[in-house]
Amino acid sequence: MQRLRSLGRGRIIVAGAILVVVIAGAITLVVARREPQPTPSPSASVSPIPTERPTASATPEPTQEPTEAPPVARCPLSGLGVADPLLLDRVTLAVSIDNHPGARPARNLTRADLVFEASVEGDTTRFTAFYLCQQTDGLTGPIRSGRYYHIDLWQDLHVLPVF
Repeated sequence: MQRLRSLGRGRIIVAGAILVVVIAGAITLVVARREPQPTPSPSASVSPIPTERPTASATPEPTQEPTEAPPVARCPLSGLGVADPLLLDRVTLAVSIDNHPGARPARNLTRADLVFEASVEGDTTRFTAFYLCQQTDGLTGPIRSGRYYHIDLWQDLHVLPVF
C-alpha cells in the first residue's frame, strides 16, 4: 500500500486501466477456447468400391426419332405465339383511345398487342393501342385524334393510324 501511495494518483489510474485491459483480454481468450469450433463439412471422397462399366450389347435398341414441332409464328409486337401465321400479313392498326375517367371503360384495350400511354394535356393521357395478331371483339374505343408526336411512332412501326 505504501508503494502505491508513492507512485502518485495519476500513475495508479493508468496502472489500473492497464490491469483491466489485460484481464479482459485473458477472459476473452478463455471464452474463445471454450466455444465449440465449427466442424469442417465432409468433402467428397473417392469411393474405394469399383463401379461396374456398362457392357456393349450385341443388339442395339431401336431409338425413336424425335418428332419436330412445327415452327410457331410469333407476333412481332408482343412476342406471343400466333395460331394463324396469315394474320402477320395484315397491316397493323394504331388506335388512339381516350384515358379520361369519363370515357371509361375502354373497349378491346386488353386485346391489343402493344399499348403506349402518352400525355396530352396536363394530367390527361391517351393510349395508343396496336392491333395485329389478335382479333378485336366488336368496336374499339373511345377513339380520339392522334397527336403530332405519334407520327414518329407510327412511321417506325409501319402502322395505319385510326382516328
